[in-house]
Amino acid sequence: MTQQVLITAIGFGGGLGNLITPTLGVTVGSIALAKANFSSWIKFMMPLFVIWTIVGAIILYYLASIGWVGY
Repeated sequence: MTQQVLITAIGFGGGLGNLITPTLGVTVGSIALAKANFSSWIKFMMPLFVIWTIVGAIILYYLASIGWVGY
């Protein structure tokens, strides 16, 4: 596995994690502006989170299998 694939995996993980982390100011602020509560946000976000995680895993698998080096 190349360093570029590992950095891409870290980026995917950070981006997806920030969507559901209740301590991230942007997430909490957006939920408050929408006048929603966190439990309704999680119910909405979890199916998307699972789909995006699966898509990210497929992309990472493909990149690792071709030996992607970022060029």
